[in-house]
Amino acid sequence: MVGAPTARSWPAVLGLTALALIWGTQYLIIRVGQESLPPLLTVALRYAILGVIAQVLVVVCRARPPRGTWPARLAFGALQALGMGLLYWAEGHVVSSVAAIVIMTEPLLVAVLAPLWIPGERPSARVVVALVCGFVGVALLIAHRPPESDAGALVTVATLAVGLSAVVGALARVLCKDVVSKVPPVVILRDSGWIVTALAIAGSLAFERGRPMVFGTGAILAFAYLGVVASAAASGIYLVLLQRYRVTSLSYLQFVTALVAVATGVLLGREHLGAAGVAGVAVVVAGLAVLVARPALGQHARDT
Repeated sequence: MVGAPTARSWPAVLGLTALALIWGTQYLIIRVGQESLPPLLTVALRYAILGVIAQVLVVVCRARPPRGTWPARLAFGALQALGMGLLYWAEGHVVSSVAAIVIMTEPLLVAVLAPLWIPGERPSARVVVALVCGFVGVALLIAHRPPESDAGALVTVATLAVGLSAVVGALARVLCKDVVSKVPPVVILRDSGWIVTALAIAGSLAFERGRPMVFGTGAILAFAYLGVVASAAASGIYLVLLQRYRVTSLSYLQFVTALVAVATGVLLGREHLGAAGVAGVAVVVAGLAVLVARPALGQHARDT
């Protein structure tokens, strides 16, 4: 996408819009799922649905991974399992404002790590400015939320877990950029689905025994949405875009996702945005304007 959207760039614009809406609204759905089930089990159920759907697509498309790529595919799945497990567990012990601001450091970590791993991924000054704007904007968006009282060593550990989740997530995104250039997206989705499911189930059996589990209608609908829409459909769109565009530029999507999450809270959760929230929205939009100006997402094939 360069400058104003063209006939070739409109699919990417629509894809990014869909990702922002799906991943931005999923937090409400995640909350519903975790109200009756422990966190690691919710991760396992979500990714089990992804694994089943992706496995069917692999068979239908007759997709096969090139030889010698299994270590990278296994590493990507393991990183996803670790990052999701840490985040889901931490959100049960740390206030949402702390978790959100820490996890939004991931795009900045991607900008630092990607040039060390992938040729042609050195972010331009324009991308750096957009990432900084996004981080500042999200910080302001989080600042409008009323503080929640909590204390104790467990909160500190949970905060560190969120930070580690951001680091792991950044590593996973950079690794995925390399893997998706060699392996069909449906194969990546299948592998990550089964690997995350297996590791999350193992973690649930080890750490969540005796926890109450209630499979209500709300929880089932939540897992169906998260597995089919937020994981299978959205992740598939992201992998297709990742084949074409820089991971550092696409990482800005997380800031827009945060903006959508706040808008969802205001419209559906009746949260008050406040002056800091309005300023945060303005800064995120400004960063997005910087990113989509000419040149925008940095089409990988054109920049390398």
